[in-house]
Amino acid sequence: MWGFPLKKAASLVSTGGDVISIYRRFTALKDPQYMSGKALDNRAGIAVLIHAASVLGQLKHSADLYFVGTVQEEVGDTRGR
Repeated sequence: MWGFPLKKAASLVSTGGDVISIYRRFTALKDPQYMSGKALDNRAGIAVLIHAASVLGQLKHSADLYFVGTVQEEVGDTRGR
């Protein structure tokens, strides 16, 4: 859809409040140690939280633990300006 007017594209596939995003595939890069994909930073962060919860769940402790994820942290980002 390169060159397709954004307003026309949005009117064809969405209604108010729908989320529109670019479809990106997971891709292994030339060096298999590296990869590219949508929201990998968010996904890696959640994986770490799940692992930490699993490990801490096996320990004896008296702490109340809360694991939290947020969304749209980039909205309004000034990108260092």
